[in-house]
Amino acid sequence: MKLSEAMRLGFHLAPPSRPRKWRETVSGSMGGACPELAAALAAGLTYEQATTAPSMLWRQFPILTMRPALPVPGCECRIFYPDPDVEFMIRHLYDYHLFTREQVADWVENLESSFYGQSAQPTTLKEASRYETV
Repeated sequence: MKLSEAMRLGFHLAPPSRPRKWRETVSGSMGGACPELAAALAAGLTYEQATTAPSMLWRQFPILTMRPALPVPGCECRIFYPDPDVEFMIRHLYDYHLFTREQVADWVENLESSFYGQSAQPTTLKEASRYETV
């Protein structure tokens, strides 16, 4: 599953939440998730796994470690962050530029076409590990 697909699936599992965090209600149920954590939820990861062991998320979605060359419409901040990775840009676009989760997923989908090309997409952690970029 690609990151953009996991994000969109996760959007159905948790409402949006700002700032970028997985909010919990007093009862302990999930209150909302940012795009990255929505993808983690869809991939079967817990909040703790996604935030304390980021390598699990990177293995599932290796594109997070890519340094995108694709410009981001509406973001001129690259002069301050000259070499951001996709994970940073997702957070930056969502938190700072207030992109919607769908807009972030659209941007990621554009990156995926150049990152994966026409080859088969990784579907498991084992397959994803062969795409490691770090």
